[in-house]
Amino acid sequence: MARTCLIRQGHVPLDTRVRREISALLEAGHEVDVICLRSQGEPRYHHSGALKIWRLSLQRRRTGPVRYFLEYAGFFILAAALVSALHLRRKYDVVQVNSLPDPLVFAALVPRMLGARVLLDLHECMPEFFASKYGTAPSHPMVRLLAHLEQASIRFADAAITCTDQMRDVFLARGAPEDRVSVVFNGSDESIFDHRRHRNREPDAEFRLVSHGSLETRYGLDTIIRAVALLGEEIPGLRLSIYGDGSASAELRGLTEELRVGGSVFFSDGFVPVEELVQGIAEADAGVVAMRRDAFRDLTLCNKMYDFIAMRKPAIVSRTRSVEAYFDESCFVLFTPGDEFDLARGIRTLHQHQHLGAELAAQAYRTAAPHGWARQRERYLAVVNQLVRSSEVARTAGRPAQPAEQSGAETVLLVTSFPGQPSVAELAAQSAAGRRPRRAYVEVARLLDAKVIDSHHMATSARWLPRWLVGTISMPAGQVCEALLGGSQAHTICAWADRLGVPLALVAKLGRRPLDLVLVSDWLSRPKKAVLIRTFRAHTKLRAILNSSSVQRQIAIERLGVPPEKLHLVPLPVDETFWRPGPDSGENLICAVGMEARDYPTLMEAVRGMEVDVELAVGTIVLAQGSAGASDVDSGADPARFDLLRRSFGHRFLREGMQALEREGLPPNVRLRKQLSPLELRALYARSRLVVVPLHDVDSDCGMSTIIEAMAMARPVVVTRTTGQVDVVVDGVHGIYVSPRDPASLRRAIGYLLNHPDEGRRMGRAGRELIEQRHTLDAHVELLIRLLRPAGQAPP
Repeated sequence: MARTCLIRQGHVPLDTRVRREISALLEAGHEVDVICLRSQGEPRYHHSGALKIWRLSLQRRRTGPVRYFLEYAGFFILAAALVSALHLRRKYDVVQVNSLPDPLVFAALVPRMLGARVLLDLHECMPEFFASKYGTAPSHPMVRLLAHLEQASIRFADAAITCTDQMRDVFLARGAPEDRVSVVFNGSDESIFDHRRHRNREPDAEFRLVSHGSLETRYGLDTIIRAVALLGEEIPGLRLSIYGDGSASAELRGLTEELRVGGSVFFSDGFVPVEELVQGIAEADAGVVAMRRDAFRDLTLCNKMYDFIAMRKPAIVSRTRSVEAYFDESCFVLFTPGDEFDLARGIRTLHQHQHLGAELAAQAYRTAAPHGWARQRERYLAVVNQLVRSSEVARTAGRPAQPAEQSGAETVLLVTSFPGQPSVAELAAQSAAGRRPRRAYVEVARLLDAKVIDSHHMATSARWLPRWLVGTISMPAGQVCEALLGGSQAHTICAWADRLGVPLALVAKLGRRPLDLVLVSDWLSRPKKAVLIRTFRAHTKLRAILNSSSVQRQIAIERLGVPPEKLHLVPLPVDETFWRPGPDSGENLICAVGMEARDYPTLMEAVRGMEVDVELAVGTIVLAQGSAGASDVDSGADPARFDLLRRSFGHRFLREGMQALEREGLPPNVRLRKQLSPLELRALYARSRLVVVPLHDVDSDCGMSTIIEAMAMARPVVVTRTTGQVDVVVDGVHGIYVSPRDPASLRRAIGYLLNHPDEGRRMGRAGRELIEQRHTLDAHVELLIRLLRPAGQAPP
């Protein structure tokens, strides 16, 4: 049975998100300890079954920044001392800390040092929260300091979750590791907000509105009261019920007296039992979410919105960026935040067209279904359970993992890790089942019985120091450290990426470590790697460098000073048994796939107005278990949809031209798709008449994976001829080359292949023949094994 401690500087169980998380953990069989604040009249200690709650007696006044700091500091000290003492006795698997404040996560320092995993639940963006609350600019020194503290907190944690994609985007933009932060929405728990267990009231002359939660200025409850006052004579039966408590309670009650609507507005006596709240929502005609809009509120979604959705109640919701990212006017009556006249219009609309309310509620429920707690609970538990599994080694208080000679591994493969990466065993099983293509390193590991250092290994078997580096610096730093600590038992270490192999070689050189290193390289000329090679001569600790680009090989020799005998030109492989030709679908469709160095703005300009459908598959393969479905995004000119583009376009080159693309919008014939499984991506290739690979002019062979996958599928390709993209496609034989940033040339090439389908089929067949001759996975793996086995002496 796993033990989890949850720390929240708030009142439990009043915090909805925390209450749901605790229930999920208990239902999953965890023992749960909670450290939180104590309200007046609550016991300091509560014990019920597997749940224990310690409440700390600290008053919350928060009259200004200094008071905030003192309250945060006081709770931090007490919580850190308590969780440390409890961990010594109970040995937690996971310590979860819920913000605000973000630095509260450091209260888990002692449990973390002794083997517990740390999960940070980021309820809000701390810098934006501070700037919004105190009216400061983003450039204010305190806001910048809070941003640094936020990033340090995320890096300290083993994993972090947050409430919206918009918040995750902000964390990543400020430097958080992409594999560290995932999203668990605040979907309502339908076991509590169950519309079937609570009877709606019989129709009468009243039109009842409801709002609930914390009574704070930022939630715009004054706007609701003012709107009710505007409609008092027009809708005599209008009633508003407000459930909750907070610092704005007295101010709001005073406003009802000032506007003389005391008879129309009901306030509960503080927070009420959840059953009473749910019955109040059931008896209402509509809910209201009046969140004010600013940089902070544009990132968050209000819990109460999901409560109304679960209860099948129509809602009148203020327009914020986060709301409009997921919902539209088919789901809610939307109004301008802070505008009581626009809110009054929304109330009037629902009152006059009450049949509309049922339609809105039904559509909102369908749209929000993926956000429901039943699904989000599984996301949350998946994160926690992964941390629990990885803590099994750490619970032995840092005892080293089994060394390589005990496991029998003579070869170590150091593999790039990414969010949700399956283990080697999972990848092999999925490939055997035909659900994904075989991976070269998985085949090498199987044939050589090699040890693989990937994210799964780092989470389950790594030594304590590498695990600490993963949490505080980055995954590659931890992997390099793990390889160094176990390298003396390995015959050969093969690093499957420049960002792993080059730093490892440099550290081995500086530390005079006798390691036999082989690098499977992709882009040696990138500035940081080039400096390590040219200036610090890291390549002297590399026995062999494998690269698929002749241009990169030449750069390594001429600019970086790498001896030619160390460089091996190896064609990039593709699993030709998975990516195989199929019958033409007859669809008038083309596709573009991938992210690195892609120039999608040029493609958009080229296809605008063409009579062909275009699908962009960015972030193509779902990594978590490799089986999730596709998430499609409709085309259109709505700028709000480009938040998704920003999330999908991770490479720096893709930032160029995005502002212009946002102003113009996606062409009507273009649809953005993300998170395709390998099977779905294969189906997309099969449906497409040709595959376009638009690139920025870089000196690496970016786009090669997409090119050889398309060729293996017998699809012609249209490719930007860049400085580095010269090795595979023969112009006019396998596809057509076009010039960089030349939409007219790209448009002509696409049009030619669409208008000459026989030419496209001929190029596709030629591409498949080339794959079978030069790029098969088995031939590539055989070559790799020959290079790895005769390792000999390590370089001096």
